[in-house]
Amino acid sequence: MSDNLQAQVISGIKWTFLLRALAQLFTWLSTIIVIRFLTPEDYGVKALVGIAFSLFIVVSAVAIESIIIRNKDIDKDGVGPILGVSILMNISLFIISLLIAPLIADYYQQEILQTVMIVMSFAFIVLPFKSVPFALLARRMEFKKRSMIELFSAVVSSLICLGLAYNGAGVWALVIGQLSMITFQVILYLYYVNWFCLPSFSVPYMRKVFSYGSGVLISALVWVMCWRLDVFIGGKFLSLEQIGAFAVALHLASLPTEKVMPLLNQIAFPAFSKLQDNEKELKYYFKKSSRLVFSLLVPICVILSLTSDYLVSLIFTDKWQDLSLPLSVLALAVPFKALITMYAPVYNAVGKPKMSTNNGLVASILFSVSIIVGVQFGLLGLCFAWLVAAPATYLLIHYRYSKIFSTDFFQSIQFLLLPSVVALIFFYSYDWVVNNVLVDVIDGFLLFLFTALTVSVVYLVSYILFDKSAFNELQSFSRRLVK
Repeated sequence: MSDNLQAQVISGIKWTFLLRALAQLFTWLSTIIVIRFLTPEDYGVKALVGIAFSLFIVVSAVAIESIIIRNKDIDKDGVGPILGVSILMNISLFIISLLIAPLIADYYQQEILQTVMIVMSFAFIVLPFKSVPFALLARRMEFKKRSMIELFSAVVSSLICLGLAYNGAGVWALVIGQLSMITFQVILYLYYVNWFCLPSFSVPYMRKVFSYGSGVLISALVWVMCWRLDVFIGGKFLSLEQIGAFAVALHLASLPTEKVMPLLNQIAFPAFSKLQDNEKELKYYFKKSSRLVFSLLVPICVILSLTSDYLVSLIFTDKWQDLSLPLSVLALAVPFKALITMYAPVYNAVGKPKMSTNNGLVASILFSVSIIVGVQFGLLGLCFAWLVAAPATYLLIHYRYSKIFSTDFFQSIQFLLLPSVVALIFFYSYDWVVNNVLVDVIDGFLLFLFTALTVSVVYLVSYILFDKSAFNELQSFSRRLVK
């Protein structure tokens, strides 16, 4: 990797983390407060509508953004045909959303789903004017400007959502909060990014450009549907309250990754695209990135899992007290989901989106089987389905990767061993230590603090003693992040 590209990637990661940290510090606090005002049923409605909405968002944005990022000859004057296609596509999605809204309500036998879907469909009217400038900034690797736009939008939309929730708006606080964030992003991209041009409609040009974009789009659709199978299948077996509790538990478990990983992957795609002709370096940096992500996330998720009882009782009201066990289970699956999401940028960057699509299909089969079996045992069974399917999916997808890029499968996953073994030791010993050693000594916040510090120190010492590469990468990453 050239020094210039490496500097751009580090700069992108730095601004991604620093500005995202500011946004997350505020949005996490507002999210916690909003959850206290809303009910599991409110989040259940949002989760069920989110299945179709998230699929349509992918259709609206992914192909357009991928085309602009990967085709270097597309500049400000060349986005007209792409903008034209995006406008037509989003108008079509708006109409389709209106048509399927009653079908969604009938499928889940919840009338409110129709109204919520209709209101959320208005996002497609403005989305074309976000996708183009978003992709142009990504290709130029101008992450500071993009992160600042998303920071401001996140803060403003969180305030709107919080105000509505406080005033008893229920599920509409979530809906309007999401729509306001999209709207503010569009306004800021129009104002701060010099990109706008009139749309045009050149059919031959569209076909040429979308010969690549369609592959990325199909891949993204498959993956989004895979990640929504839990709610899609579970919604037919569980109550609205249970689905809402599951959605919130998964959201809380994913907080360390749900904002950071998509942004890192958005940085990875342009970076890997520039390495597409250097397979050796691409494999090296992909392995390094995977080890860094897993080594960082596992201790955080172990702390979250071990202390879920205390955190839920501290943060939420009585209506959310059944959340602790689902949160504890789902937190353990999150690091593997983070690893799984890292493969798509690699395949897209080297022009093989079909491989990512195939991985998504394999993952969908594994998750479907696991969820269908698990949901028969209720909410907790659905959570354990995730815990089984996520590691199994990662190992299978990485095995396919090792065959395509000619790497040693077992050697390339050795970085999983140490964090996983330490996690198992904690889970086998933690309850005994708390109940037999620490009982009547510390509890509440002191126990939470003791757990967090103990896990952090044990992992740090383990990396120093047994995995020097992971320690060096974490140390190097931390230093560059604060420079």
